[in-house]
Amino acid sequence: KFCEVKIIADAFKFKGSHDPKFVVDASVGSYKKLGNDKYRFVEKNNIYFEGENLVIKGNLSKKAFINILAWYPSIDEQNYYRLFPNKFEKETLFNNLFFIPTKEAYKNYALDITFPKNFKKRESQEYIIILATKEEFAILEKTKVSELLLRLDELGKFNWYMKNIGYSIIKEK
Repeated sequence: KFCEVKIIADAFKFKGSHDPKFVVDASVGSYKKLGNDKYRFVEKNNIYFEGENLVIKGNLSKKAFINILAWYPSIDEQNYYRLFPNKFEKETLFNNLFFIPTKEAYKNYALDITFPKNFKKRESQEYIIILATKEEFAILEKTKVSELLLRLDELGKFNWYMKNIGYSIIKEK
C-alpha cells in the first residue's frame, strides 16, 4: 500500500546569490523588569500566551537597515504587516546587536500578543520576519507577500537578508 500526494505551487527563485558576509541572527523573547526602569531580555521557547509581550533580539554581521514584519497565516496568509519602523521608533539603521522594541521605547509601547475578536481556535502560529537591507527599503504598513518578494528580487539578493522566526500563541481559558 502506498499514498500518492501531489502539490500545485508557485516556486520563486531569486536572481543572484546572498552576500556570505551579510547575515542576521535573531530570536524572540520578552523583557523582565529588574527595577529602576531597567529591563533584561529573556529568550523564550517560542510559545506565548495571549496577553504577553514579544521582544525581538537581533544581531547583524554588517551595518544594515532593519524592517520587521509580522505574518499571520491563520488570519491573512496573503499579507505581511509592518511592526517596525513605527510611530514610536523610526531609526532603522543598526550596526550589530539590536532589540525591538528598544529598552527605551518599551516604556511607550509593546508588541502585544492577542487574537482577533472572532478567532475561534485556541492556538495559532505566527511569524516574525526580520529584513536587513544594505540600503533603505520602504515597506507599507500592510504589503502583499508576493509584491515584497518581487521588490526584493529587484533589489538583488546580494543586498538583503531575511530571517523568519515562528512562534505559537495559546489562548488562555
